[in-house]
Amino acid sequence: MMSDIFKAVSTAAEQRSFDTVVLIRGTGHSENLERFLRGSYGLFEIPGNKRCIFTQFTVTVLDVKSKKDIAWEWGGERPCNFGSDNDIPLKSRFEEYSPTEKQLIRSRVEDKLRAGSDYALTHLRLVRYATR
Repeated sequence: MMSDIFKAVSTAAEQRSFDTVVLIRGTGHSENLERFLRGSYGLFEIPGNKRCIFTQFTVTVLDVKSKKDIAWEWGGERPCNFGSDNDIPLKSRFEEYSPTEKQLIRSRVEDKLRAGSDYALTHLRLVRYATR
């Protein structure tokens, strides 16, 4: 059954005479880490002060005419590389971060989204190889 977001995107794509749509959607959970990682992106810490920026999303290819998914892939091999962001302190609330820290977090989330999108598009063979 097609979700509301797929219906809306498919309808908009039909109106513009598109054949295919590539849809990137936050998943909000990971099968392996669902009890730990909440949301589609964020900063996470495990014991031992190993912090990482995580992203969780899928890339789905939608055939507009048939309104069916024709392929999908996770947005990266894993949502998080523990210890990769130990330079960012973990704080209780987002408001506690300085403007510089917020910008650093944003930049790292964008980097992970870019790398994960490249991974998915390459594995879906929608691009020969990813470059960034």
